[in-house]
Amino acid sequence: MDRGAPRRRPRSSASLAGAVGAGGGGTLLVLIAQNLPDDFPPKPWLLLLAPWVSVAIGGLLLWIRQEVDRWRRERAFEAAVRQVRALLDAAIANPHTSETHKAEIRRQLEELELSLVQAGMEYIRRLRRER
Repeated sequence: MDRGAPRRRPRSSASLAGAVGAGGGGTLLVLIAQNLPDDFPPKPWLLLLAPWVSVAIGGLLLWIRQEVDRWRRERAFEAAVRQVRALLDAAIANPHTSETHKAEIRRQLEELELSLVQAGMEYIRRLRRER
């Protein structure tokens, strides 16, 4: 099983979820407005706002979905890093591991730490460029 390649959902599922939620919100607003008396002053405004409410709800749901997906990817990455560190530390602490292998494992641990530091620095550089 290749754990290095992240699994991706098709973009259409996020768009579909946003559209379903948006359509439901706009439809609900129209249903509420239609059940109000005709002489109720905000009724025409509620009917006019229904499409905008649909768009806003759809955008909000899409943003929430993207943030949740980002959070889940970060959590999975952090868990993988913890797991690899634990494996490397256990291999180094294992009395049956030869000194040659321990040296190689230490190099891998250093490579892991260096790649994490480099990724952090690249993130900071990207943030600085975006300002």
